[in-house]
Amino acid sequence: MSPELKKALSAWLVWAEKGGEPHEHFTARGGLCANIDRLSGSMQLSNELILIFKEEGYHVLTPFGRDNYDRRYHSGTQHQDPARLEWVRSHLEEY
Repeated sequence: MSPELKKALSAWLVWAEKGGEPHEHFTARGGLCANIDRLSGSMQLSNELILIFKEEGYHVLTPFGRDNYDRRYHSGTQHQDPARLEWVRSHLEEY
């Protein structure tokens, strides 16, 4: 994981843990890739994130499940998904 991706995921996690209030770059409806794209202004970091998901055997578009993504998109609770939060925390510790 690049230092830039680690920094972006750290910023997302702080935002998510504070309740996902309206933010210049992050949205409660978006998944990790969309939020990282909005923060960085390009797809470079989300492409790196997608490669990590792929290497770990996750579905690259909906790594935490399609139904879960759709449900959380419509309810604006992507940032509250326990699986997503745990994945980010564990990878920040690992790298």
